[in-house]
Amino acid sequence: MSRPLPMPPRALLFDMDGTLTEPLLDFAAIKSEMGITHHSILEALEAMDAV
Repeated sequence: MSRPLPMPPRALLFDMDGTLTEPLLDFAAIKSEMGITHHSILEALEAMDAV
């Protein structure tokens, strides 16, 4: 006898701002260590020269 197929999820939840969970990465500390003050991390990385 074959197993029944699993049911697909009825909803997906995205927590993009840390309201529901605590992020594992400390983005403020990352920005501080990289010397980023006025941009997002992605903007600062895009502006950097390749090594």
